[in-house]
Amino acid sequence: MACSIYEQAFYWINAFFASFLFLRYRTTPPPAQVISKVNFPGVMDMVSEKRIGVIGIIVEDRQQVPQVNSLLSSFNEVIIGRMGLPYHERSLSIISIIVDGSTDEIGALTGRLGQIPGIKVKSTLVTR
Repeated sequence: MACSIYEQAFYWINAFFASFLFLRYRTTPPPAQVISKVNFPGVMDMVSEKRIGVIGIIVEDRQQVPQVNSLLSSFNEVIIGRMGLPYHERSLSIISIIVDGSTDEIGALTGRLGQIPGIKVKSTLVTR
């Protein structure tokens, strides 16, 4: 069976990372927070490590504010800080949130926020 160029590239990238991990951790086993398992050749499953990031929320429809606040309070274990500013000249509000959590947790928050009509969401994360 012939593989596409993307499958071949994915295979070689996985081979590179698997050899890197073997060389890096050949004397001691890898820590659990870094690697869960390596399926070679296949997908390398990484445990979600915690990341710090900023989420920017633009509220265009003020009727959705209670829904946004409810959702943010349900993700309080991920949120470090929050600042909200009304922007009267453009009839919208801006909320910035500092988060610390796994990419799955932060992605779930931003995904659910983005599904609310009248809400625009962007996020940026860094590994630490």
